[in-house]
Amino acid sequence: MKTRSSDNMTLLPAILAAALTLGACSDHDSADAPHPNDILAASHARQDAQRAIEAPEGSMAREGAILHIRATQEAILSAGDTAAAIVYTDTATALLRQAHLIY
Repeated sequence: MKTRSSDNMTLLPAILAAALTLGACSDHDSADAPHPNDILAASHARQDAQRAIEAPEGSMAREGAILHIRATQEAILSAGDTAAAIVYTDTATALLRQAHLIY
């Protein structure tokens, strides 16, 4: 049985990818300020990593949250925003390492 939470986890990568696609045309190389897509990607990465960190150790919820991170990374890459995918992955990875979920 799917819950509202699991439906949201399924939709979030697609929504994030769509948002990043809309902003992918602007320049990521500007030294003035972070690109809005990078800010959005980092924010989602923090939320997604926190979901994995808070899930019980060894639980399907934790495994699902980690798989969700991977799916979101792929969705961002598929949307054509490599820079945002790197920001997303680096942010999530740093938090998961800090929590000793990955090494």
